[in-house]
Amino acid sequence: MKRRCALFLVIFAVSMLIGIQAVEVVDANPFGLAKQINAPSDAKPPIVSIDSPQNDTYYSDTFNISFSVKAPQYFSRSVIVDVFYSIDNETVTVPHELWTLTQGPGISQYSSSIIAPSLPAGNHNLKIRAQGGSYDFYNFFLIDGYSQVYFVVSRAPSFELLTDQSANMTFSSFPLNFTVDQPTSWLGYSLDDLANVTIGGNSTLTGLSSGNHSLVVYGNNTFGDMAKSETINFTAKEPETSLALTVIAPVAIAIIISSGLLVYLRRKRIHEAK
Repeated sequence: MKRRCALFLVIFAVSMLIGIQAVEVVDANPFGLAKQINAPSDAKPPIVSIDSPQNDTYYSDTFNISFSVKAPQYFSRSVIVDVFYSIDNETVTVPHELWTLTQGPGISQYSSSIIAPSLPAGNHNLKIRAQGGSYDFYNFFLIDGYSQVYFVVSRAPSFELLTDQSANMTFSSFPLNFTVDQPTSWLGYSLDDLANVTIGGNSTLTGLSSGNHSLVVYGNNTFGDMAKSETINFTAKEPETSLALTVIAPVAIAIIISSGLLVYLRRKRIHEAK
């Protein structure tokens, strides 16, 4: 009796192990022993629906890529095998763990929402490709479905000021040098919180009064987003005059005037003596 029980336990354990392995094989290959064939002409490809981003829409730095995919329809069962997205032709595979099953079994449907990568400001294209498979016991085929949208990433410009903010400048001019990280449709500056002055780029401010000043650079990108730089604080001062020149110049003038006066008086006396 004990031998029979031991034999039964061994057979049961082996059966369980074989069953687990069989499940793993089915998960890895949902088509089982079916033979791959070309997709029939009347087979419907996976349906890809993009919820975000949407066509002709503006987005900031952070947004989600949200979509749903429905498996192809032909045989009694259909699945999604892989999903890929590409932005401006850079292809990325969407990991299976990011899929959420919304319909099944039979014809599977999944949805997913992932954070989009950081993109430069401008126009972009998103394309999503889903590879699906449809199968019965004898045959299966693979077929792709696509969807794409065109969108815009709009981000305010960022300025980098290259001017030394701690510098004491001569009282008549100030070199305004900066860089901006994207194309702009307008640039300007405000001196001491006064009205903006339009500029074409790096500039030299002239005619400044002596004393402390503040300066801010503004700009619009080609999508109308405005940004401003940090505030530059600087001191404009009159050029220092040499002490020697300050003392010598009046003395020289006095000597010249005195010499002229002496010559005049001498000539006057000579004239009167005659």
